[in-house]
Amino acid sequence: MRRERRIPEFSNLYFGFGGATDKLERNVMSSVKDLIKAGLVQVGDELVWKRRVQGVSHSAIINSDGTIKTSDGKLHRTPSGAAKHLNSNKPVDGWLAWRLRQSNSSLAELRKRLS
Repeated sequence: MRRERRIPEFSNLYFGFGGATDKLERNVMSSVKDLIKAGLVQVGDELVWKRRVQGVSHSAIINSDGTIKTSDGKLHRTPSGAAKHLNSNKPVDGWLAWRLRQSNSSLAELRKRLS
């Protein structure tokens, strides 16, 4: 069970396990597969995560089942799982980190278009 508490000054935010989340986005449980179905991304599209501080760029490919294959060949069910894997298992919001190479749109920006 997820514990949450409402912060009065931020009526649209909830704080719980994993940090603050927007109440509206929290109810939209979308996946990369949903982006594919909506035509916002295509199978085989390349994702890029540019890490300025580390001076490193990572790339990944979107598969037909909605998984993400990182350049080291590992498959991940979520954008955040793929980013965490490349960040020494430290949590990363992959929806914000990964961008489509073609348009430079983040997966988070594309996910907002679903609602």
